[in-house]
Amino acid sequence: MIDHYQISESLTGLVVFEISEMEFCTDIKNVSAIINPNELNQPGLFANSEPKIQINDLIIPIIDIHHFFGVKHKERSKDNRIILVEIQDKVFGFFVERVKEIFSMSKGFKNKMKFSTGYENDYLLGKLIYESRQFLIPDFSKIAGIN
Repeated sequence: MIDHYQISESLTGLVVFEISEMEFCTDIKNVSAIINPNELNQPGLFANSEPKIQINDLIIPIIDIHHFFGVKHKERSKDNRIILVEIQDKVFGFFVERVKEIFSMSKGFKNKMKFSTGYENDYLLGKLIYESRQFLIPDFSKIAGIN
């Protein structure tokens, strides 16, 4: 069972990103980096069926997060980003259509948030509702195969 109070109290900030016109978010403390793939000197990145990026001496797998939510990739654009996430010492990246914004967690922001669950998708922790916006919260532990 997910403890929504614990989730909201532990949030340090949110990275809001778009996948196939849906808004998702994750706690900023899970994000290692946000990379513009167009600036990487890795020509086969988009054509590879199991893409990886190399940063310094690390080879980081890129997971197709779209697959977990049953949505298709949109056309590549200058706004595409790779978000690197670190969960329990496992680092992986995933493509997003764009990073929309980054929120810092003020007390006023936390007081306006609500969580809900009940999604049939096993790869979602739930939904965060802030004012009139709804952000889906991916379960990166399940996506990365950690459990």
